[in-house]
Amino acid sequence: RENMTGRGRGKYSYKNDELGDALQKVREMAIRDELTGLFNRRHIMDALSQQKALADSGNYGFSLCFLDLDHFKSINDTYGHGVGDEVLKRFARVAESCLRDADYTGRLGGEEFILVLTQTELEGACKVADRLRADLARQNFTDLHPDLKVTVSIGVSTYRAGEALDTTLNRADACLYVAKA
Repeated sequence: RENMTGRGRGKYSYKNDELGDALQKVREMAIRDELTGLFNRRHIMDALSQQKALADSGNYGFSLCFLDLDHFKSINDTYGHGVGDEVLKRFARVAESCLRDADYTGRLGGEEFILVLTQTELEGACKVADRLRADLARQNFTDLHPDLKVTVSIGVSTYRAGEALDTTLNRADACLYVAKA
């Protein structure tokens, strides 16, 4: 039996710390989008289900915003996928900067994103959407290409207690479609 004093204990403590760090990294990889660092689709849908449960159990509301970067295929085609990836990363930072700690943002795929705004009614969600749109418009992408401008279209909806999440999501998607037009 090994003596666990002094140097031996330090060695095992270090290994435990390494294992803990590795486990944390695996957890993050399971819930985060690799490119943007935002929550991935699976995790954001879990967060939406939790918000629905809270809203259905009492006096609690939430809203969501569907976001789609405008003409993103054209950005990739014109400037290359490296520039497109950088645009996605920068957009993710802008989106995160518009949120409170209690809110969620995730990448649904491609250039599509979602914001889950906890304890927020429609008017407040619209203000967040407008602030995000304006903050993105102020971003400078000229280091990527002198002509590059990035804009976003946003659809907003508020959860109505008892409805299916798909109904709320479809309302936001329909609003996004109108915004795109």
